[in-house]
Amino acid sequence: MRVTIVLPRMTETPSGGLRVQYENAGFLTARGHLVTVVHPMSDFRRIGVRGTLRYGRLLLRHRQLGNDLVTWYRLSDGVRLVVVPYLAGWLLPAADATILTAWQTAAATQHPRKAAGRMLQLVYDYEFWMAGNRDFRARMAAAFTREDVSLFSPSAAVTAMLREIGREPVASTPPGIDPVAFGCDVPPENRSPLVGFAMRSDPVKAMPVMLAACEQLHDARPEVEIACFGSASAPLPGYIQAKGMLSDTALREFYNRCQVFVVPSNYEGWGLPSVEAMACGAALVTTANGGSDEFASHGINSLVVPPGEPSAIAGAVLRLLEDVDLRMSLSDGGRRTAAVFTTSRAGTALEDAILTTVDGAQTENASPIR
Repeated sequence: MRVTIVLPRMTETPSGGLRVQYENAGFLTARGHLVTVVHPMSDFRRIGVRGTLRYGRLLLRHRQLGNDLVTWYRLSDGVRLVVVPYLAGWLLPAADATILTAWQTAAATQHPRKAAGRMLQLVYDYEFWMAGNRDFRARMAAAFTREDVSLFSPSAAVTAMLREIGREPVASTPPGIDPVAFGCDVPPENRSPLVGFAMRSDPVKAMPVMLAACEQLHDARPEVEIACFGSASAPLPGYIQAKGMLSDTALREFYNRCQVFVVPSNYEGWGLPSVEAMACGAALVTTANGGSDEFASHGINSLVVPPGEPSAIAGAVLRLLEDVDLRMSLSDGGRRTAAVFTTSRAGTALEDAILTTVDGAQTENASPIR
């Protein structure tokens, strides 16, 4: 089957959302499908003379680098990478199925060419819906109510969002993590006290709440190390170690140093960093952010606290630092949970959903026997 995966613009630094789709592309290619990944150069259709020149330079780089145009992820050799100046329905490649991967891609590809095949969408936009104002939600709802697009949902939180909009997903397609890329190398009982988290700029990721929790942690246990990875938009207190953007290898090492990993988000559509950290043996503290309901069980594989409460986060972390038996129990439970959510499982669910939806559409459109 010919499958196109339509993505937002490429990023120069690692992106969890793009990683999931690159992994999907690699899995489907390994399963024998002909996969094309489409990236737009620009979010705007009017790119002008300068944009046209920039697009020409990008095409030249693509010819020179091939799939290595994606600098931070090794895209499978069998995947075809296509860069278009912007997203539009008439620019979509010929395929049996075209998968849209963000609400913006659905908004930009109205009236696709017939050769693009069956239109599908993987929905990962829960946090933006929950944090959006009325006008923003109206734009998202317009994208998700396209009658020509069948929707796949990764979590109960996303399904609830779609039902609020008036759509019912046709399949459940939770993501997964690569068990080769993320695993436990340092026994949790041998780790020094280190609390880790991901520094993320989007307001729904609740960094002010996390920093307030860190202040309480530092006041209570100043000897405990606190570290983060990602990009900080403002200077951090001196007691927080900022590791910056990390490669896969360095990220695995970071998780393997953590006794406790914290996800303070107000909303998540699923939660890749949580499951990555669990796979690496860190005890997880997460907010009840919607997506975490898919894998986080309080007292079994994590401690789950209300969002927006620094004291609740700090209290849960301090409890794990002081209660070794509980921390080890949650670490063990987390590793067992992460072992279930693999890229292979996720890819199989996606492949089954694509084949079922496309075959169903072909059956519906078949001419009746006379």
